[in-house]
Amino acid sequence: MPNEPHEVPQPPSNEPPLPSSLTSPWTASRLRLRNWLKEKAPSLAELYETAVILLEQQPLPGRKCIISHCVREIANALPAILAGVERTRLEYDKRMDEIAQAWDRMIRPPIYPPRTVGSLSIPDPQDAMTQDFLGQIEELIQEHKATRAKPQAVAEKLFQANRPENRHLGDALRPVLRRWVKLTEWFVGHAHDNGKTDAEYDWDDIKRRFVLFERTVLTLGQGFFVTIADIDELIRTSTPADVHLVVSQLGHIEHYRYFFEHLDDPTWIPALRDEKIFKTPPPVEVSGIPRWAASEFLVRIADRADPIAAMNALADIADALAQQSLANPFVIRDLVHGLGDDFFRIP
Repeated sequence: MPNEPHEVPQPPSNEPPLPSSLTSPWTASRLRLRNWLKEKAPSLAELYETAVILLEQQPLPGRKCIISHCVREIANALPAILAGVERTRLEYDKRMDEIAQAWDRMIRPPIYPPRTVGSLSIPDPQDAMTQDFLGQIEELIQEHKATRAKPQAVAEKLFQANRPENRHLGDALRPVLRRWVKLTEWFVGHAHDNGKTDAEYDWDDIKRRFVLFERTVLTLGQGFFVTIADIDELIRTSTPADVHLVVSQLGHIEHYRYFFEHLDDPTWIPALRDEKIFKTPPPVEVSGIPRWAASEFLVRIADRADPIAAMNALADIADALAQQSLANPFVIRDLVHGLGDDFFRIP
């Protein structure tokens, strides 16, 4: 018999590729994000892969909840990965159980005036239990308030992680923070069953939200120059209708500045205004007076912009400056230049 060809065994790959049937949704940017998550938190990379596959390739029943849950877990873990923020959550069931037990202990006959023995007043034991009960209610309310206020504060730490320059121009990035908080809250709100089937959802809208989530995480996780290539592509191909996608990638102040320095289309003004971009001029800092790329963009394209659109944006800037204890003189200069007034020039 002829000798059968002998197959030399190969060592297993450290990172086996995804099955070929599942590779089609994996664009270059998705592969970058998946690999970054694998490096930082392999378990989150698995959740991300699951979300992409369910979204693009295998529409299993109930996928809306599963995808939303995956996004929620990744978003909740990012502050710990990038900023060292400890993951905490208010355990409502545990706290309410404690309060219910305190309530049960307190259900007794009405409180009577304290008894006296000689000159000493002996308080009713129920009074102490009532104070304990009210104390637990107050603690729960305070914890609830802290939890409700936390997303914005955590988002700020997330966007400042390893980017000290973001700390000085945080006001300018506030629209980006608001977009991130609003986006993640949508997925958190859809991570559990709400009585609606997958068929009742607009999947184009869900895909759009998921892409915004991916782009924001990728911006937070990858290097400046890699993201600049993405922003160049956005400037070349996007329209004002894509403003949400653009804002999601401006999480680094240098990305923000680069976008406005290279944008030269005045038709973007209304869409940027809708995102409240022109309501967040950077304040004067102890370390110096920062310039603002958004106001400089308005000055640069003012002569080609729709007069009403430009005036509305300038009005937003004026309103925001009026709220600052010490208005940024560079932004005042841009405001005056945008209005076309030659009498008030700040050198």
